[in-house]
Amino acid sequence: IGGVVVTLTTPDTTLTDTTSSDGFYAFENLPSGATYSLSLSKNSGSLSNGVSTSDIIRIRKNILSIESLDGPYKFFAADVNGSGDITTTDIIHISRAVLALITNFPGTESWQFFPEDFVFANPQDPLSEIIPIPYVIENLASDDITDISFIGIKSGDVNNSADTQN
Repeated sequence: IGGVVVTLTTPDTTLTDTTSSDGFYAFENLPSGATYSLSLSKNSGSLSNGVSTSDIIRIRKNILSIESLDGPYKFFAADVNGSGDITTTDIIHISRAVLALITNFPGTESWQFFPEDFVFANPQDPLSEIIPIPYVIENLASDDITDISFIGIKSGDVNNSADTQN
């Protein structure tokens, strides 16, 4: 995902980088032995990017236990008010985004990021889990080349139709 602001923090300093169009970022020549905290943010572009009535229908089917959302990240995409549960209130907020009546969701950023190596204990109930955000790197070795990848989801977009460059 391009245009993501990546922030690397230590007790002494804060560094930032913005991902390239293909989603890459890099921090070089970091002092060894330190603990680093890594966080990602993207709030640019249109809130309605990738958000449509198709998403509302899928979320409604999940609420009514007709058809569950497939995959843990879609639960986070659907929970736009950040309540830890998917309810009709989320559908109302998503509907308002589709109609361009709001410019942000009340409980989440327009994009959310998760460490790619995180394993959900219960993928059908992921909202109750504690996600390691920010991502912490402890005691970085001097010769480490650490490749940390993240999965990004667009809030409100449960059918993965968002333009990742927007």
